Amino acid sequence: MHNHLIPSVESTTCEFKREWSETVRSTLSAFANTAGGAIFFGVDNSGKAVGVDNSDEISRRVISIMRFAMNPACDNLCRVQNLQVDGKTVVRVSIAEGADCPYFVTMEDDRGRKERKCYLRHGSSDYESTEDELRDLYRKGNPIPYEMRTARHQELTFEALSRFFESSGIDFSESKFPILGIQNETGFFTNLGFWVSDQSTVETRLGFFSGTNKGSPVNGLQTFMGCIIEQYDKIRRTLYNRFGYSYEIPAFTLNRDGTRNEVREYPEAAVREALINMFAHRDYSLENTQAFVSCFTDHLEMLSFGGLPAGVDEYQLKEGISIPRNRRLAELLMRLSAMEKYGLGIPLMYSSYEPFGLEPKIIVEAKMLKIILPKITLNYSGLSERQQSIVHFLRKNGASTRAAIQAHLGKSYGTTMSELRPLLARGILEKTGGGKETQYKIK
Repeated sequence: MHNHLIPSVESTTCEFKREWSETVRSTLSAFANTAGGAIFFGVDNSGKAVGVDNSDEISRRVISIMRFAMNPACDNLCRVQNLQVDGKTVVRVSIAEGADCPYFVTMEDDRGRKERKCYLRHGSSDYESTEDELRDLYRKGNPIPYEMRTARHQELTFEALSRFFESSGIDFSESKFPILGIQNETGFFTNLGFWVSDQSTVETRLGFFSGTNKGSPVNGLQTFMGCIIEQYDKIRRTLYNRFGYSYEIPAFTLNRDGTRNEVREYPEAAVREALINMFAHRDYSLENTQAFVSCFTDHLEMLSFGGLPAGVDEYQLKEGISIPRNRRLAELLMRLSAMEKYGLGIPLMYSSYEPFGLEPKIIVEAKMLKIILPKITLNYSGLSERQQSIVHFLRKNGASTRAAIQAHLGKSYGTTMSELRPLLARGILEKTGGGKETQYKIK
């Protein structure tokens, strides 16, 4: 019995065929373009072995398609073996994921017309690729990183970038261009060179809103173009200095004695690392898109297109595992001391919030990455002195039990709860856990 060699159901990497069918062509293309997989001939849709009588013919046809009907030819990705299952012959065709994507296959319609098509695997089905997916496949199959490919524009100057190198005390002569990745080995400017040039058309927008979402009134909107290093610096300075907008986030708050005590609304390290991440990991091949920094009354949002690089998820980012989408750009930023070493920036962003009992949020979608930084100096109106003390305590210590809050106040259980209830009702605090494990934290 070898039933264990046949998966129980069809999936992204498994396809059942009761007998030979020319529709297998789309599956061969989809497996080569996606994550590889196996086709089982002689197995019905329920996963039961029914066997085939022409295993040699099936093997020959598969190899012929992979060698002559696929472009590029990829018979090297194919392995065929016969399995004996319950006394029946099952042909297993294993397809490895290819490195020369996209793989097109010649298909023939009902009228005998031939056309090359490209397929991807989603779930247990094959789908013809869209234009966006096809572009992604070309990028996947090109061994040269997008940032190092020859730029369309070659008449470039670097006056802005040279000023940053000069201020950092680093040589920026033309002989250094290949080392920095601005030029390739043949002397042509790269895409990276275009992004950091004065002629760069990459756009980043900065907006201030007098509310908690983009439906709020806009009190300042600016679009930055040109050298992306200069864009980063201008946005960073605007966020720190609050220049040029009718809506300004106050940089100071008054103490009880009337003295001025500087308070940052956001940890400086968190703003810097989130902003650098937006530039360093952005997918610049997605043209006509803008990165967007949005400043709301209670949080900052930094949105860039491209999602996470393959092999990286949100948990890995938080743990410090980093695979930069644009490695040479990241190296350039580190040379200018703007970026932490690979992987350290995101953990630093999180740790900078720990003293306040708050945490950034990373939202990941297929082609988008958003970092949300909560404001740490919100001044809630109408709070009693004890309630303000509770808020400050939780900002400093994070989620805490009722007993810990009571000890901080030095008051009775009843008094402590009477101060907590209004904070919960107003949505300033929230409870987590239950029973003796109940904790209170800033929402």
